[in-house]
Amino acid sequence: MIHNYRKIYLLVLLTFVVFSCSKSKEEKSNLIKPKKPWLITQEDVEEKKALQLGVKKRDAYTYFYDMYGKVAERGDIVEEVFFNEDGLKEKQIRYGGGKMVDREWDFEYDDDGNILIAKTYDHSGKIVYESINDFNGDGLEESSEVFDANFKKKRFITNSYNKTQITSTTIKAENGDIIERLIYSYNPDSSYSVTKTGAQERFLQRTERYFDNKSMLAAEIITDNRPATDTTYFRYDSKGNLILKKNSMYTYTFLYDENNNRVEEVMYYTDKKGFEFKQMKLVYVYGEKGLLYERYRYDSDDNPIIVTRYNYLYY
Repeated sequence: MIHNYRKIYLLVLLTFVVFSCSKSKEEKSNLIKPKKPWLITQEDVEEKKALQLGVKKRDAYTYFYDMYGKVAERGDIVEEVFFNEDGLKEKQIRYGGGKMVDREWDFEYDDDGNILIAKTYDHSGKIVYESINDFNGDGLEESSEVFDANFKKKRFITNSYNKTQITSTTIKAENGDIIERLIYSYNPDSSYSVTKTGAQERFLQRTERYFDNKSMLAAEIITDNRPATDTTYFRYDSKGNLILKKNSMYTYTFLYDENNNRVEEVMYYTDKKGFEFKQMKLVYVYGEKGLLYERYRYDSDDNPIIVTRYNYLYY
């Protein structure tokens, strides 16, 4: 009889552990940190859908068009993305020619979905970038230890906050010298500026951000050591989707479907005389589950160049 009770106890304990370790769909959705509407890319949207639909892996193949507008029958793999059981991206591999690895990114997370460790490898498997991050109780990044092969030395990044509002970011070298510092200044009308200084507080850049009556970024003005400033303007549709991003050189326009998926993206270039030229166009096509199925790239004359097709595996 005692033996049977022990069996029941172990079964109940195992059930409790299994259910307490697994996350609900709502809990998993909260693991993806929300981005501001003007920063969201379609890839961000696809990653959120992958989490909701239980995607385990996504790969992408490109097919080129010939001069007659006929697409190739055989494609080349260009990317593989792997998601963990919580729906977070844990590995991304980008391929060059054929199946040769060009870059690989690996991610490790805490229980709240914050990236604790991010690593980038080159084609030979050598680490070219690594970031080890610490977060406070509000899930805000407090510090990072960063190795970048371009600098060949570690850098240490510290963020300061007033409650949840960032006030400064300081980047130091291994010997403690300040490489760069960002100071955030906030105004009563919700606009704010970021002043970037280098060693010995040498001025590098100032960024001013202004918002509309819906708290959406309307304009961003960048001033540096050049004579002229650079202003970027932003516009949105009634659902908050970014539909226009424009500065002195480039203009981007975006269209969306009824599910807020981006279906078209066009880039224009403005020359020094003020004439605008179309550079390229992207068209997005979605499958039955709403995931990205194809992405077409067109040249300045609207001739198709490449189509990228996506395949999915599920948990």
